[in-house]
Amino acid sequence: MRRLSDRHPYEVYLLGWALAASVPAAFGVQPPPRSVVDQMPDWAARSWAITLMIGCIVALTGLSWRRPRATRLSVTGLTLEQVGLVIVGCATVFYSAAALLGVGWSALPPVGVVFAFGLASFAQAWKIERALRAVRSK
Repeated sequence: MRRLSDRHPYEVYLLGWALAASVPAAFGVQPPPRSVVDQMPDWAARSWAITLMIGCIVALTGLSWRRPRATRLSVTGLTLEQVGLVIVGCATVFYSAAALLGVGWSALPPVGVVFAFGLASFAQAWKIERALRAVRSK
């Protein structure tokens, strides 16, 4: 965890929480959220949980990737983080849509948090893309 200590804590904690929340449904220990299950067959709901889990694992792997002391930048780590964040963004925006369709506007407060997490994941992935472009153009 020491290598993650200089990463933004919100990103690390939210990805960690999303990972912890998705693992039981991904492995079939508990069912996926009712809002997802109500909108699709069981196999698709489980696929959603697996997708969220994989996205979190890839993003956290990128965050913890060893960076050279001289540059404090790892293209591999940033690329992994970026790919994971795009996957997480897709899964969370999908969940938000499923919850709103299944439950209705009464689900807006919790769904808004999940949707914002998805949008923040996309925003961070775009920030990483700009950083990677700057590194590649040198």
